[in-house]
Amino acid sequence: TWMLGYVFIMLGSIGTFVALGFADFSILQPFMAVGIIVQGLACHWYLKESISKRQIGSMLVMITGVVFVGISTTTGTQDEWSIMLGLISRPAPVSFMIALIIVAVASYAYTKIQKYKNADIWICIFTGITSVFSYLFAKVVMAAVVTYAKDGRLFDVLGDFVAWVVLVIAFVMSTSAFLSKNVSYQHGRAVLINNIFNAFNIALPVLVGVIVLDEWNGIPPLNIALQSTGVAIIMAGVVMLMWIELTYKATACAPGPTSGAEAGHRS
Repeated sequence: TWMLGYVFIMLGSIGTFVALGFADFSILQPFMAVGIIVQGLACHWYLKESISKRQIGSMLVMITGVVFVGISTTTGTQDEWSIMLGLISRPAPVSFMIALIIVAVASYAYTKIQKYKNADIWICIFTGITSVFSYLFAKVVMAAVVTYAKDGRLFDVLGDFVAWVVLVIAFVMSTSAFLSKNVSYQHGRAVLINNIFNAFNIALPVLVGVIVLDEWNGIPPLNIALQSTGVAIIMAGVVMLMWIELTYKATACAPGPTSGAEAGHRS
């Protein structure tokens, strides 16, 4: 079953891979909130799971945030392959990426040393960071594909060694994210895992896009303000949904009242 899930995730990643060639990283990833909304509605209609007014409210909050992000988009072009390599190899972005990797590895190592205590939180930090990195390097590879295609020699990209190295890194990061998320499911609460993962994939790409890919360079202040507001609203909706679901799970798992007969029997 998990292999089938992996196949579907990879198919979805291919669609995202293509989209990364035509949209800013910091703009595209926040639209993941749409997926959260669709998932919630699908669970209601297809799996017949109940959905509360508060859950609907949190989804409406996320939709509002998505609208803000959508309004903030500007017409842009995919950076050339050489420019993209130059962006990610600057000292500041390299230091930022190394710091994220250290945080990811330290989080996973810590929970493993602690025998997977609070794994749903610590492993999800690792999962979220590696997932974002997989999309980042996929975007870099897409820059190579688009550049070669524009020059009328698309298939020459197959002979670009650096592009292959970046593609392998993207694949390793994607696989690491998938496997670690499955490990977290075995040791933690799915409701918390999904929401932490979603939060990372909405908020972190904005920082990565700004710091690593310099996507706010030349963008009007109003657009930056709209995008920042939109991401903040989306995150508020995610936190609201996570709190609602955690509260529901805690209530559902709480022991019910004990009848007098049962109390007398147990005493």
